[in-house]
Amino acid sequence: MHVIPTFLRRFISAGLALAFPATGDAGGSLPAGFSESVLVSGLTQPVSIAWAPDGSQRLFVTEKAGGIRVIRNGAPLATPFAIFPQLYTQSECGVLGLCFDPNYVANRHVYVFVTISASEQRIVRFTDVGNRGTERTNILTGLPTLGVNHNGGALGFGHDGKLYWAIGDNGAKRGVDGDLASLAAKVGRANADGSVPLGNPFADGSGPNNDYIWATGFRNPFTMTFQPRSGKLWLNVVGSNAEGQTVPNSGPGYEQIFALNAGEDGGYDDYEGNQPNGSRYNTPFARPFAHPALQYRTRPLTGGAVGVQTPVQVLGISRSTGVDVVLTATPHPYFTGNVVRITGTTDATFDRTFVVRSVPSATTFTAFDAGADGSASGGQAAALSFGSSITGGTFYDSSAFPAGSRGNFFFGDFTSGLLIRAKVNERGKTSDVSVFSTGQGSPVDLAVGPDGALYVADFAAGAIRRIAWTQAPADLLVTPTVFKMREGGQANFAVRLGSAPIVPVVVTTHGASQNQNAVVTAGEMLTFNATNWNVPQPVTIAAATDADDDDESSEFVLTAPGLAAETVSVSITDTSAEAPLLSVNTLTINEGSGGNVFVSLPQRPAGNVTLSVRRTLGIAARVVHGGALVFTPANFATPQRVTIYANQDVNTRDAVVRFIIGGRGYTARGITVNALDNDPLRAP
Repeated sequence: MHVIPTFLRRFISAGLALAFPATGDAGGSLPAGFSESVLVSGLTQPVSIAWAPDGSQRLFVTEKAGGIRVIRNGAPLATPFAIFPQLYTQSECGVLGLCFDPNYVANRHVYVFVTISASEQRIVRFTDVGNRGTERTNILTGLPTLGVNHNGGALGFGHDGKLYWAIGDNGAKRGVDGDLASLAAKVGRANADGSVPLGNPFADGSGPNNDYIWATGFRNPFTMTFQPRSGKLWLNVVGSNAEGQTVPNSGPGYEQIFALNAGEDGGYDDYEGNQPNGSRYNTPFARPFAHPALQYRTRPLTGGAVGVQTPVQVLGISRSTGVDVVLTATPHPYFTGNVVRITGTTDATFDRTFVVRSVPSATTFTAFDAGADGSASGGQAAALSFGSSITGGTFYDSSAFPAGSRGNFFFGDFTSGLLIRAKVNERGKTSDVSVFSTGQGSPVDLAVGPDGALYVADFAAGAIRRIAWTQAPADLLVTPTVFKMREGGQANFAVRLGSAPIVPVVVTTHGASQNQNAVVTAGEMLTFNATNWNVPQPVTIAAATDADDDDESSEFVLTAPGLAAETVSVSITDTSAEAPLLSVNTLTINEGSGGNVFVSLPQRPAGNVTLSVRRTLGIAARVVHGGALVFTPANFATPQRVTIYANQDVNTRDAVVRFIIGGRGYTARGITVNALDNDPLRAP
């Protein structure tokens, strides 16, 4: 256990300003059936981790004062993916968030949130070419910082294909309360190219508001993720410490996890953990308070133990249709989202940990509970605390953990070294919270790998740990089983086996309905044997572009002889209003020949628009006409020609080449070219 002076503790509870030795470099306790190993060590203050979604089994890692590293086969590649000639690393500044474009399989785009000076942060895009970040592009500049703390750094793509990020109050209460001019203390939303998308709730064009603002009122939103099926944005916000509480709060602050909607208000700095109903501002509209989906009181570092507040006596508790109503003998101190443990009732089925759903009065609260209807009396209720600096979180979506783990939300606390698991239903309601692992050092980010294991970045130890389920059955292990993609886009999921087969096993992916809106383009049949059974192999899905403006869905069933089938659900977001219209998405042409794709815009633009065609995979074909197309408000609906030529070569192999076509403010569309070889076969 570390004894930390009060003046230092506030920096730790604020985030990542100081690096103390890890409390358990070898990892900590785990539930029965799970094991832990170190994937890689020797990193320098890893902050954000993300697996490349292309089946390459590469883990991308940001190092706070360095750049972006690629981990492959358990070791960093010798050359960094990217470094930053402008980089400011004091306090909590540096290379922070990282995410992949939802159409990364086609466009190879990687995004990173970085502090470049004591007064500016940026979101920068790279193109991944041979494990190197090329075509460095500033997507968003001028993001606020004071060069100290509460810089945020949360970054990710939502199910709508938009880029989201979050920034704190810069440690100086900037952007709080009714401020709609600054991006501090906010969640922002942009198109992938950095332009302002339609539907941002506070956008007013030439007015005083910052058009990128999506949600308001957050102290230090350090990480974010999106719930797989609902698409809801979950934001992890580091709380105030005992010396710096907000008013009307009394006592220490709260570590908060929000499940957000557009236009909601987290309440900071008037409220933290005690948000009332209603709203505090009615212009430009009544912004409803966001209540935490889960929260716990901020407390000093205590070596990983779970903190328990003073218990409150329970008079009675009743359960009906999945909701508990708890009556206390005296006024309780709980708010929506509090984690509360109940013990000692007359019915042991009520002795468990709950998350407060609502607070009807000072002596009652409700919670979700999937148990049978019933009632009990007596016992005690006490709120739990898991530490003083909530950090990374991720939803578990794979068949490689026990079935009850699917959809669970795993998150870490930087100061206590705990990993916590919350059971969450598809509507985002949390019913149970428990410690999953102790002694994890300073966990700062979590990610689910293509193998279905849970990976944890330990900031102080410079290590990435792997947590796996060791009792997986001899079944198909699929990651993820639920995902979202965009029309015209491509995405992957990974498949492996739970145990080594005696004879080779062929896994086949089938479309589950007659009207599939997505199709398998690679990996339809995968072969596993005693050597490669635990190596994830990718299945590539392409979403069709259609003429309607409706979102679509598809399902795929994976089967193999003697193994239980698995289902993958795909939701497809319509992009007809914001993407170029293509006459075809696939060209099949012979070497030495060309093919045409005709391009137009779906609606009249406000001004001239330039669309460009860029090759993202392969070299066997090239654009010979229409590499840059200019559309005006007058000719936007007139198709323009792009001609792609398949190069003549001396080998005897067919080739696949991919291109994307897009422009500022428009979602890129993909073009796949099948270049057919026409050379005579050579004699053996």
